[in-house]
Amino acid sequence: MEKKVLIEQRNIVESKTDEDKRLYLYGVFMEADTKNQNGRVYTMDTIKDVMNKINEAAKAGNGILGELDHPETLTVSAKNVAIQLKEAELKGNQLYCKALVLPTPAGKIVRDLVEAGVSVGVSSRGAGNVVEGVVRDYEFVTIDVVINPSVKSAVPSSIYEGYQLTGGSDFADAIKNDLEAQEYFKNELLKVIKELA
Repeated sequence: MEKKVLIEQRNIVESKTDEDKRLYLYGVFMEADTKNQNGRVYTMDTIKDVMNKINEAAKAGNGILGELDHPETLTVSAKNVAIQLKEAELKGNQLYCKALVLPTPAGKIVRDLVEAGVSVGVSSRGAGNVVEGVVRDYEFVTIDVVINPSVKSAVPSSIYEGYQLTGGSDFADAIKNDLEAQEYFKNELLKVIKELA
């Protein structure tokens, strides 16, 4: 039986920078033993395999690369790479990951969105078979950044250089009276929307 492409989406919990101003995305990227929005269940063994692949690649210095928006193929396109998966850990049945936002054109779009207070999500990509709702023989490829994740009920928070970027934030208050900053973010968002259309 030929495996089919499986794409799953979740919300990012937060984004943050380190001392060197690198931007990271961190949160629940996958979940085990729970039916997701697509009606599929990933076993704990499958999630552990994904965690091990992410951590092994990171230790080898070749963190797995993810794209902005997920294609319907299993190939990662260098021209659309936005993040590099740096580490993964299990907390209960949830796989938490840390991903570095790269200084690529697609990564800069992700950074601009986060700076503008837009919540981004993630989408896992791989191949496998679904047997009675359970994913079998899963081959993990990557995790991509998406704008409209299928998990609508989660309310993610974004943190960037110490500023809270969601409603009522210090950052929002800072640009409330700055017409130049407002115009900049408006233009950047319009560029992103035009590119995604």
